[in-house]
Amino acid sequence: MRITVEDEEAGTPAILAFFGVCLIGAMISICGFALAALTLQKLTSFKSFSACILMYEGVAAIARATILIIGNPPFGPYFYNGIGLGADNVFQVIVKPMGVPTTLLTSLIWLKFTVCRTSAQGAVDVAILLFSLAVTAIVYYASIQYPIVFQENGILQSGIADNTKDSMRLRLRLVIPFEILSAVIFLGANIMWLLKLAELHLTKVASTCVKIMFVQLFLLGLVLFCDFALLEDIDSLVSPLVDTSGSVDLSFVKVTGFIEPLAEACLGFSQIWAVRLLSTSSSSSSSSSSSSASASAFASASASSGA
Repeated sequence: MRITVEDEEAGTPAILAFFGVCLIGAMISICGFALAALTLQKLTSFKSFSACILMYEGVAAIARATILIIGNPPFGPYFYNGIGLGADNVFQVIVKPMGVPTTLLTSLIWLKFTVCRTSAQGAVDVAILLFSLAVTAIVYYASIQYPIVFQENGILQSGIADNTKDSMRLRLRLVIPFEILSAVIFLGANIMWLLKLAELHLTKVASTCVKIMFVQLFLLGLVLFCDFALLEDIDSLVSPLVDTSGSVDLSFVKVTGFIEPLAEACLGFSQIWAVRLLSTSSSSSSSSSSSSASASAFASASASSGA
């Protein structure tokens, strides 16, 4: 069936709305980059997990902002950008794994400080680093399977639709467990840490940790919500936004496209904010002793064996 120009333009308001959400996400990411750069200047040592998180999230923030503006994932660019389909397919999926490594690393840092007070901390640091790098490789590998499969099969080969859907499912099935693991470790480590703080009567430190915990768990929950919705109904995501009758198909999965860019950008910003809050507060002359204790605790936990 032939679609008229008027029918093709029926989806323009929806794409524009998605683009507006991506612009907001890009601005949040740019603010995150600026905050990461300012925080790095205040660190006394770059040989720490705190520095790793800030440097990674700073680079990821610029990459995320660029992709959100140019690629407008998951529905494609609003403006013609001259970028080929192969690169654009990468843009549609590469934002997702950017937040996984530091989310997991932050969770492991809290777990280390809460349960590991032995002389083998150097070995624990190495284990945390290697595990975080392995997870990073896995989630990025899983994420680029969709554009790789699409590129290898082309648009005319039999079964291309099923192959691309399978590659998207593979990405979600590999990424989601690590997101859940991060949330579980983060929640468990923070609860144990809060119990210790309660015993020491450090209520201000506990209050700071609770704020960080709830913000990041909320954002992780939003990301997981979007992932599970997509895994449940991938067919709706890959179906045309405008059908042959000219009607806009805003299924539930497509609506999550309004949520995920903001959740991913805010999650990255929250990692930078948490490191800044916990790593630099002790350097402020106006900090209270409990704030300094919080900063020292996190700095001690995040210091690598090479520090």
